[in-house]
Amino acid sequence: MASVQPALYIVGAERKSADSRGPSPAEVKISRQLDTLQRMATQERDQKLGASWIQDMKDFYELNYYAQAAAPSFRPRVVLPELQYLLMSEATDLTNDSPKCYISVNGKRDEQRELAFAAAWKQGLFNNRIFEAVFWSQFTNPSWIQAGFNANTRNGKGSAWLRARDPDSVFPDPHAKNDRDWSFLIVEDYFYVDEVKRMWGDAARNIRVGAGYDDFEDDETGSNRFDLSMELPPGPLRVDAPEGFEHQRNGPRVRVRYAWIRDYAREVVREIAGEKTAEGFELAVKPITKWKYPGGRFIVECNAVNLTDGPNWVPRLPEDDFGTFPVFGVWSMPHPSSIYGPPPVRYGKGPQDIAEKMYTQLIENMIRTNNVQCWIPKDSGIDIDAYGGLPGEVQVYDGEKPPTMTVPPQIPQHMTQVPEILLQKVARYVGFTPERQGQAGDGNISTELFDATVFQSQSILRMKARFLAETYQRVTLMLFHLMARFKLEEDRLRPQRGDKTCIWSPIPTNAECELELDETSVDAMSSAMLKKLMPALGKMGMVSPKFVLETLGVPHADEMAAEATRQLELAALAKLKRPR
Repeated sequence: MASVQPALYIVGAERKSADSRGPSPAEVKISRQLDTLQRMATQERDQKLGASWIQDMKDFYELNYYAQAAAPSFRPRVVLPELQYLLMSEATDLTNDSPKCYISVNGKRDEQRELAFAAAWKQGLFNNRIFEAVFWSQFTNPSWIQAGFNANTRNGKGSAWLRARDPDSVFPDPHAKNDRDWSFLIVEDYFYVDEVKRMWGDAARNIRVGAGYDDFEDDETGSNRFDLSMELPPGPLRVDAPEGFEHQRNGPRVRVRYAWIRDYAREVVREIAGEKTAEGFELAVKPITKWKYPGGRFIVECNAVNLTDGPNWVPRLPEDDFGTFPVFGVWSMPHPSSIYGPPPVRYGKGPQDIAEKMYTQLIENMIRTNNVQCWIPKDSGIDIDAYGGLPGEVQVYDGEKPPTMTVPPQIPQHMTQVPEILLQKVARYVGFTPERQGQAGDGNISTELFDATVFQSQSILRMKARFLAETYQRVTLMLFHLMARFKLEEDRLRPQRGDKTCIWSPIPTNAECELELDETSVDAMSSAMLKKLMPALGKMGMVSPKFVLETLGVPHADEMAAEATRQLELAALAKLKRPR
């Protein structure tokens, strides 16, 4: 029997009576243990990324650092969002194509379900959600994407969903290296109290804003002390909020925590007191036990009240041995020593900050020193107070020399070149070399040689695509298993605009179903080259028109391919009937 890990053991929750108010002592213990696990995860994240790194990256992307002061200044801050633009382009290149999946049921390929799964992928806008997660990973590494199933959508037939989570709301096991070997995971969301009561019913009847286990006395110790602060961030106000409610510091929302834990507790299946041998001695036999949570444990907690506590509801993926958590990491850089790796933004942020400072100082110098000066001789007879220097102004002077204008010398050219050089280094550090940006080298370069140069310049992009392929594999598997387990009614789905509908039919309980991801469909370089190659192969007759149109993502591919095939058949028939 496996031993229980003390740091991860979560005590069982006691069911409260209908008249109970506030959390029970067992619920308070669970809430405190979740606080401990969350604090461990937060300390590891702060150590690897920085205590305020995630908020700093939000401000960096949203340009919140660059708010201009109301008063005029000789030093207006120059904003050069070069790095933000490049990282956004990188995320777009990585998620430009939808994955191609092959589904088999009982050993036979099921093309109908393949079309239905592709339709669910497009209707759920999952490419956009993965783009958001990949974009986040450029700043945090990793970012997190969560999968789930909503049984109330599509008129009660249900649908799977994806969500790119704010990295500040995910707290993974600090000792894990990836999303397969972690022992616990905590994510948190904020809801209005009415929404919590709608989703969890009677279990949430006593939840109120601002309440936590610190408001209730521990029956065993008589203390209400706790480890982590229960302060809630401010949120938007509700339309029906009572008067004066907007003055509350915490706002009208409450925190809900979801915890998935590999709880290795066991429960007794059958008690055996003992047996007697032939000599009359009693032989003691241990009771037969089994895992209490064979797929992991799932807890939902809000203000020290357990809304849910039981077995993990998430389907276990085939390659996982002890349960699967529905949150997956998205990495953009290698992470050999921790679940956190260096964010790509760090490689270019330093040079960009220096370039912004240099441009800021350059503009300050231009404003302060680039002023034309007017020199008026003393014996000119011109009244200086009356001289305005206006265009077309007429002045009469008596002296020998007229007033002269002096222009300051030009700012040296190298002063403007250095920031540009720094921005070029920013682009190179994040993988955007001149060749990748379409700048051909010196001399007459053939198309084949230029394509080879571009391919060699995309090594960083190919590395990120390799990491993303693993995430695609686990996400598509999870979405398929969620649909197989919870989508229990037939549902008509439309793969693309104008295409015929396809039907998702429930999978029998005892059926063996598998999903295989075509990795080349999510390889940014391979998909681009394939789209470039397909028209040429179609002209040579090596592939069918339907395959060419589907590869290029053309709507109405079936109808267009059928029409093209019919035209070819008519042309061949006319050629046969033509007299010789």
